[in-house]
Amino acid sequence: MEREEIDALGRAAQERAIEAARKNFVDTRIPLFVWEAYARCRHGDIPLPEWVLIHFDETARRLGALDEKARSGNLPRDHRAETIAAFGMNVEGRGSVFARYADRWPGDWEWVAIGESVAEHVRAGKMVKSAIGDVVEQLACEYAVAAPGPKAVPSEDAVKAAWYRYKAAFPLRAKKMR
Repeated sequence: MEREEIDALGRAAQERAIEAARKNFVDTRIPLFVWEAYARCRHGDIPLPEWVLIHFDETARRLGALDEKARSGNLPRDHRAETIAAFGMNVEGRGSVFARYADRWPGDWEWVAIGESVAEHVRAGKMVKSAIGDVVEQLACEYAVAAPGPKAVPSEDAVKAAWYRYKAAFPLRAKKMR
């Protein structure tokens, strides 16, 4: 597998993770999902989506309003609640905003990359079982190129589990698959 192909798969996985962050943000309004998308865009050299920029614009507007209050002497002495709200971190719900973020965002998104890779093979005409086998071989090559050393290549069962998880998380992308 060529380095360009590996990079393309990584980018596709990052884009799927960014879309998952968007969906989580829309569902919860927890701004940590916006920051997750921002970090993935910066790391993957992916243009920032409009929804991230809109959130940053809204945050900047709220911070500007706080600045105006401070300059006019109208900012309360204890302005923590207003500052938290300016950053959008006052989202109602049970538990802290960080705990709710962690519950919805497990941090392990390798399954997205694996699922996307299986999807690419299936879109190219392979049957799912064959695509899964191909991805196991592909991962062995990727792991050898990207991180030589004692890293375990996911098993066929692990790739199959990643594929099922991917199909559940991105049903529209997997809908037309066999």
